[in-house]
Amino acid sequence: MKISGLVREGEITISVVEPNIQTQTAISSLKLGIWRLDVSNGSLTVCKRCRQILPILDERTASVDSLADIMATGYQEKFAEIVLLSRQTGCHIDFEFPLKDQEGSCQKWLRVTAATGPCTDTLQMRVFGTIEDISERKFTEQAGKDFLSIASHDLRSPLTVIKLYLQMCREWSQNIHSDFVAGILEKADRQVNRMSKIIQSFLQVSAIEAGELILCKESFDMKSLVNEVIEDFILLNPAVRFILKCRPTNLIFADRGKIFQVVQNLLGNAIKYSPGSGRIIIKIRQKGNNVLLTIKDFGSGIKTVDKNRIFDRFYRIQDEKNKHIQGYGVGLFISRKIILLHHGEIWMKSREGKGSIFCILLPLN
Repeated sequence: MKISGLVREGEITISVVEPNIQTQTAISSLKLGIWRLDVSNGSLTVCKRCRQILPILDERTASVDSLADIMATGYQEKFAEIVLLSRQTGCHIDFEFPLKDQEGSCQKWLRVTAATGPCTDTLQMRVFGTIEDISERKFTEQAGKDFLSIASHDLRSPLTVIKLYLQMCREWSQNIHSDFVAGILEKADRQVNRMSKIIQSFLQVSAIEAGELILCKESFDMKSLVNEVIEDFILLNPAVRFILKCRPTNLIFADRGKIFQVVQNLLGNAIKYSPGSGRIIIKIRQKGNNVLLTIKDFGSGIKTVDKNRIFDRFYRIQDEKNKHIQGYGVGLFISRKIILLHHGEIWMKSREGKGSIFCILLPLN
């Protein structure tokens, strides 16, 4: 749909007004521009900072569609959907989008926030908002992503060669019958495997953000998959009791390897973050046309402040209890993306000091 349908006349009149000194001081420190739109007559009031951020606002009048057209391809429709949703539900708008230059390439990123004033008639309402230039942050993030992707690719080849040399050395060490040399080579091989997993995780993050993560789906039994994961962990964690409670379910059609990775990550976290608890409970059951998997530990739990960010990229819980635990904060991020690609859901419930429950809901087909 066109953005012009969101304003009565499809055209806006632009005027400039400056906020009072207190408000101006506050928004100047945040480098924000503030604006107000009267939907009924298409009157857009902006501050000078808005015009600095978006020079098109120097014009006295502009059509709504011409303003929307400065967004990069694909973002106009997203913005229209968000505005309509805001009208229907009353939720605030917080939208980030790139602008395009004459050649169509992205030169600037903006963040627009908006909230509606109280009004029963949507065509009489006023919309208040801010605009912010976030180009520096976006380009810094992109540079970091590019570096991560390039570095991960470049590290993978030499690491493969190191792995090959270590295997040759381990075979050679059998001839000299030295437990010391064999032990050193085994430790080195273990560290190379650990590094390989880290690089693979970073490559997956890059693939996810580029929209290039491919699913290879097949039919399989969730109970069998979970049993495989448990068997791997039993060898390394003999003191942990894994309790599997499973009700009969239909076969699931999904990418088995990636779901295995998700379950492996969640179960590994349950072990790491609940040392000494002695048991982990895994439940599987069918819920309508979905399979529900839950993994419950009896560890330290997750603080309220961490719950909303637990699935964010590179986010790690920072506290004294867990600072010794190794990791890079990508496991749950990757797991969530994999589940969402399957049109499933992943969430967690936790009470500090009582442990956590991670839940996965996956459609059968």
